[in-house]
Amino acid sequence: MKPYEKYKESGLSFLEKIPEKWRVQKIKFFVNIYNGDSLNDAYKIQFESYNLDDLAYISSKDIDVDNSKVQYENGLRIPKDFGKFKIAPTNSILICIEGGSAGKKIAFTNQPVHFVNKLACLNPINGESSKFLFYSLKANLFQSQFKNSIAGLIGGVSISNLKNFYLTIPPLQEQTAIAKYLDHQTAIIDELIEKKTKQIALLKEKRQAIINETVTKGLDPTAKMKDSGVSWLGEIPESWKIVALRHLCTKIGSGVTPKGGADVYTEEGVIFIRSQNVHFDGLRLDDVVRIEQETHEKMSGSQVMYKDVLLNITGASIGRCSVVNIQEEMNVNQHVCIIRPNNKISPEYLNLVLQSNVGQTQVKTGTTGGNREGLTFEAIKEFIVPVPALESQFVIVSKIEELLKQFQNLESKNIDQIEKLKEYRQSLISEAVTGKIDVRGWGALIQEEA
Repeated sequence: MKPYEKYKESGLSFLEKIPEKWRVQKIKFFVNIYNGDSLNDAYKIQFESYNLDDLAYISSKDIDVDNSKVQYENGLRIPKDFGKFKIAPTNSILICIEGGSAGKKIAFTNQPVHFVNKLACLNPINGESSKFLFYSLKANLFQSQFKNSIAGLIGGVSISNLKNFYLTIPPLQEQTAIAKYLDHQTAIIDELIEKKTKQIALLKEKRQAIINETVTKGLDPTAKMKDSGVSWLGEIPESWKIVALRHLCTKIGSGVTPKGGADVYTEEGVIFIRSQNVHFDGLRLDDVVRIEQETHEKMSGSQVMYKDVLLNITGASIGRCSVVNIQEEMNVNQHVCIIRPNNKISPEYLNLVLQSNVGQTQVKTGTTGGNREGLTFEAIKEFIVPVPALESQFVIVSKIEELLKQFQNLESKNIDQIEKLKEYRQSLISEAVTGKIDVRGWGALIQEEA
């Protein structure tokens, strides 16, 4: 798209020139802004409902950060005549203003809703376009002001600060044209992103299927099979054995959080592994913390060795596992279990078994606890493992790693393409709502092409 013919100074140091007939204005002069209301536990129980005659109650978790879609069917609905809580009308903009999603989760409502106090509702006054405002909040001009204004322990921006942010405002007819253009273009981009996302999900499914098949059936489709003796496992190759994990390792145990907790973490020293560092595709150390050598030596029982298998045993990431392929001193906290294989099993093969349905099924059945579910060492020791000859384990690992590398390359390409599509979408929105491109004739061009 071409730029406008004439531009003028915006009057702001952080904003370049704008189209001649546009204006720059603080949000408070053309938008009505207000917070929602929180629900206590009693209200949450009272308003558990899927009755479509009532109004949905929306919280920040109900807004998709990538595509701005709202999950209205979340099980919370408030009768229209209740009258106690504020309402966001149809065609309102909801934006999260507090917490990790502040400024990132933005939605355009297609029905009236009640909403949480961590969300703000914006409605233009004086006939301005709601959809143009929606895209303006997504653009770099607004986002940069929002990020620079975040404050507080939780991280957020107050309504009073929001009201003083600047936006670029074209004449109403152009607002409508820009909104229609962005509706069309972003829908195309979002569809491409969705396709790429589905491709990634399919690759993950294929990856898992290959692992599941190989660690239970081997690589030879003609191999003679036998009953494993385990009802949910079925048949395994005749030469394989079913062995309890306790017979395949010299150590099963976890660490502790050092005395003093996070206060003893250091920028240098010994790597201290937490559950967020353990993933199926390996250890991720970009956000790793460290402890002093003296602390590491005191925690001798949880020191990690090269080729240990680490397994998350509590929390949302329970069951994630990876092999330690780094020859560097490490320690772990109490949420990560060290499994140290003996000479009867390859660490890489054991890791694949734990990743497979064989391992993950036993993770689920062995999990106990209430608020923070966890695996006990006793349960882990009793995990059953289908074990081929050691030489066969090496062959299986080599073959699977070769296949998984191909899947990883394809997945990485899709992830890279998704990021580029998101960057393009962001650039397109920012350029359109600040007048860098002129889309006024776009609709006519589409009709001519049709």
